[in-house]
Amino acid sequence: MAIQAKIGNKYEWIKGDNFGKEDVIKNPKLRVGQMNFIEFVSGRRCSVAIANEYLNLIASAEELEIDNPEEFVKELAEREGNPIVDAPIKNASSVIKPVKSESLYKDILDKIKAFEDTKMDFSITVSLPKQAALKVLLDAYGEDLEKELATYVGAKLDEDIKKQISERINTWITALTLIEDENN
Repeated sequence: MAIQAKIGNKYEWIKGDNFGKEDVIKNPKLRVGQMNFIEFVSGRRCSVAIANEYLNLIASAEELEIDNPEEFVKELAEREGNPIVDAPIKNASSVIKPVKSESLYKDILDKIKAFEDTKMDFSITVSLPKQAALKVLLDAYGEDLEKELATYVGAKLDEDIKKQISERINTWITALTLIEDENN
């Protein structure tokens, strides 16, 4: 079931660094760059993509009998020291200066603290010289053959490993997407 992201709804964090804390939605549709967030009165944010996993609805604004959720949230945000700007920012990416980075996603992944170990099995096939060629190479390289072969095979494997990892991650994401589609 999708999260009810509406101004004034009250949630409890059920996972992560904010576990056990309660928050009221200030902005259900905050967009930063290409990512969508739910912003809370406290200033905390939660990616819309993982909100169901991290948040539990305590009560909707209607259940809390809040007549004017926007005004209630505005007053609450001011008390929390996180006031709402009078002129709403339509696209936060236009205000935030882009950070030069090789990969925006790598930076995001490096900062996420909520990783879990996921087992991905890989099978690597290594092509080594036949015995006759190996004898010639031993004669030519002597004791350095191991190092030379390791360098050669390592360079060849680098491409294969990256391709396998990419394929496994793609399969993993596709499976995750199918599970979410079935649940919605």
